[in-house]
Amino acid sequence: MGQKKMRADGLRNREAILKAAADVFARDGFVIALDRIAVEAGVGRATLYRNFSNRSVLAMAVFEQNVARFEQLAEKVSATPQGFRFMLDALAEDIAAHAALGQALALTEAESDLSDLRDRVVEVLDRFRRSGIEAGELRPDFHRDDIALLVDTLGLGLQPGDRARRAVQVARMVELFSTGISSR
Repeated sequence: MGQKKMRADGLRNREAILKAAADVFARDGFVIALDRIAVEAGVGRATLYRNFSNRSVLAMAVFEQNVARFEQLAEKVSATPQGFRFMLDALAEDIAAHAALGQALALTEAESDLSDLRDRVVEVLDRFRRSGIEAGELRPDFHRDDIALLVDTLGLGLQPGDRARRAVQVARMVELFSTGISSR
């Protein structure tokens, strides 16, 4: 049997919860009372739990939304070496904005779902990597596995709290990585 179509108010509530969760997780970390997310979303606790049965399901939904946005952005960017850096910067900015998701996802029970989402991010960047190597702008020994390592590294070690500080740290990691993969 197919999934029931949501009413407009149900969709609005779900979107409000996802936005509030992303904001609260980024600001206050993953291990917070989910009631705070409900309050920030302007919904009741029952509405939150009707949409997301637990913290891990909510974190996965936020991450899914972020990955879908990243894929949509990639469709608008040409696969060039400059496109690779643009997409890498966009990913880094998103990771800095949602640092606690790394913590959240490390604690989830849905490892295969998480792996699938991570692979989607790697696939997007890999398209740009191949173009960069063909153009001679990126090192020929820069592999898909290196992208996976970068994605994992960017997500680890960033703590909730000061978003500006995280943005500086992520930008520095991206700059160091970009210098390392350049063929020049």
